[in-house]
Amino acid sequence: MNFITRLSTPDIPAYPLAIHGRLEWQPVKIDGEPREDQWQFEFTLDHVPDTHIIVPSLSILGRSHGPASDQTQPPFQFEIRCGKANPVILQRVPAEDPSQKAQGGDDTVISTHIDCWHTHQSIEQPIIRTTVWDKEMPRSALLTISSRPLTLSVEPPSAKHTVVLSRPKPISQMDADKSIRQRICSPTALAMGLNGIDVDASWQHLITMCLDPLSRAYGSWPLAIRAANAYGIHGSVEVISEWSTVTKLLDQGVPVVCSINFAKGKLSGAPLQQTGGHLVLLYGYDAENAWVLDPAAATVSDVDHRYPIDEFVSAWLHERGAAYIFCRNAHSLLN
Repeated sequence: MNFITRLSTPDIPAYPLAIHGRLEWQPVKIDGEPREDQWQFEFTLDHVPDTHIIVPSLSILGRSHGPASDQTQPPFQFEIRCGKANPVILQRVPAEDPSQKAQGGDDTVISTHIDCWHTHQSIEQPIIRTTVWDKEMPRSALLTISSRPLTLSVEPPSAKHTVVLSRPKPISQMDADKSIRQRICSPTALAMGLNGIDVDASWQHLITMCLDPLSRAYGSWPLAIRAANAYGIHGSVEVISEWSTVTKLLDQGVPVVCSINFAKGKLSGAPLQQTGGHLVLLYGYDAENAWVLDPAAATVSDVDHRYPIDEFVSAWLHERGAAYIFCRNAHSLLN
């Protein structure tokens, strides 16, 4: 079963995919009294089968934007509740100390996986709770909740429809310091994706914002969206289950950051022989190829790739199918 909902506050700029309803924040109450620095929203899913991935994503625009605006973005956290069982909580975004790490879950019902949950049996009417810590109610926010089977067979696109956007500025992650260059595909693909929607974001600043203080890793999906928010751009992480969604995005001029994984020899011409998780930017496709900027290339001149379309679809959408999606020209008017 594939599921997606997108909820926003009234003043969000247009997202390239359909918004399904309004995001209504409620103050958290302690002993019946509302707190002034904590807001929540709860959403109930009808049914999630086993061996599914559930990805929550929150985009909040602060009251100022740009490289100095990191502290204007409030922290948040997701949890899922299944009946009377204890909540299964994802790591706070951002997490500042070990007490804010993921909690609960196991491999029998539902487990945590850094940015998402995996189900190990069918669950009925789970409740997803989003908590934001801020003195003011978030004024411009986008919440998305998407779910699909962990593995899925997706057909390559029809040759009848092809679209290729103007190529964003390529960046090779191998140009970074030797100590991090192998680990920064996410902020590098993010930088190229923002460039593709005419946002002049600092690659070095994005790298800094994408660093998880606890794990010291750079691949956190929600931290990537948070980094885009610092430049006044709404976005989300969604798991995609059909190519028609990709076509809708590209047709609107929005390149897509894709989380891919593939076994040795399964993606022809890739700079990585194999990977369990890597981020690249898709900016078009034709009858035979996916047009991709792959940040793992050794030099900037080698970042632009044409991957066989069937191999790329398998590497991306066969397992998880996660993507970063952004609003084109969606700079906030909040100041």
